[in-house]
Amino acid sequence: RGRISHNYRRAPPKLEGGEKTGAKEKKGAEKQKSPGAPPAARRDPATVTKEDIPDLNALAKVCFQCWGMQPTAVWRELGYSSMLEISEGPWDCWLKIKAVKTS
Repeated sequence: RGRISHNYRRAPPKLEGGEKTGAKEKKGAEKQKSPGAPPAARRDPATVTKEDIPDLNALAKVCFQCWGMQPTAVWRELGYSSMLEISEGPWDCWLKIKAVKTS
């Protein structure tokens, strides 16, 4: 029977001229980088409706749009350590956060 030998320690073949693999692609990519998307405009919390927050993921998204809050900050603001612990409805959570943030 023939055995298949896998030599994982074999070094890749050396390129002529001593260039590193992908060096040219990296240089070209730096020149072609486009500027990032402009920062999104902040959302006014007064414009948020109950339909905008059907679930906790939407709550996290709206809190980010309004105040730049990360999801973990949203859960901590509500007194929880994770989204899985929350037993309140998303709209009730929104009203609590809005009351704290706009006061």
